[in-house]
Amino acid sequence: MGFGTMLLEISYSVAKKLSSICGCRFLILDVKRNKDKSKDSIHFYKKFKFKILKERDKGALPMYLDIYLDK
Repeated sequence: MGFGTMLLEISYSVAKKLSSICGCRFLILDVKRNKDKSKDSIHFYKKFKFKILKERDKGALPMYLDIYLDK
């Protein structure tokens, strides 16, 4: 397991626990784009079922994961 995967698993676990206390529903992030599309980090997050919130041509791409519908 890589470092990024480990951080994502920890974040998911914390958000899932908090959801029963304070109503946390989504994990939201801004994905940094790469000029080389094959090196885009979007592919990493899609493996974990993150969805694109709003398609953009430039800048960071917002993505989200609904923790109630996932896993």
